[in-house]
Amino acid sequence: MEKPVILCVDDEHFVLNSLKAQLRGQFGKDYSIEITESGEEALDVIRNILSSGAPFPIIISDHIMPNMQGDELLIKVHAISKSTLKIMLTGQANVEAIGNVVNKASLYRYISKPWEQSDLIMTVKEALGKYQADRELEIKNEQLVRYNQELELKIAERTAELQKKNEDLTDSINYAKRIQNAMLPFPDRIAQSLGEDYFNQLC
Repeated sequence: MEKPVILCVDDEHFVLNSLKAQLRGQFGKDYSIEITESGEEALDVIRNILSSGAPFPIIISDHIMPNMQGDELLIKVHAISKSTLKIMLTGQANVEAIGNVVNKASLYRYISKPWEQSDLIMTVKEALGKYQADRELEIKNEQLVRYNQELELKIAERTAELQKKNEDLTDSINYAKRIQNAMLPFPDRIAQSLGEDYFNQLC
């Protein structure tokens, strides 16, 4: 299985290199740290990640970028990978942009530039913990759904089995009644054995 991917997006090389170095030093053993310089390139990389089946727990994107801004990118990412936690870097705290991503892309957190490495590492650790907890909950919910489906199937099978047994029992009772009726003497045979006058009195 491929390593889970943490993707960093920024149009400034030194920012990307700094992010990659800090994250790789802390998480490189268990996670693949990928970088891209634009929103468009990031979307291509993300599609490749998703098609490969690799987990994609975190994207860290700068806010101010040419062509596609960070908030627009994160909203697009949310549309194709809702489980990915979105973190936005910003040197200018744009409340409107942040609110936009919170509402439309479930922004996990934003980090102000320049950041403290300890803050970055702590934020990513917490995000990874949340991602893992969310996945475990999702798996348990899927297991519960399957269990309920299996239970409903067993109930339906048991109901059908009981219905079949009930029908068989009813058929057996009806068959026994037919046998019983067939074994009863006919009126003319009764009349012959007891006498016609006696039989007429009974009738």
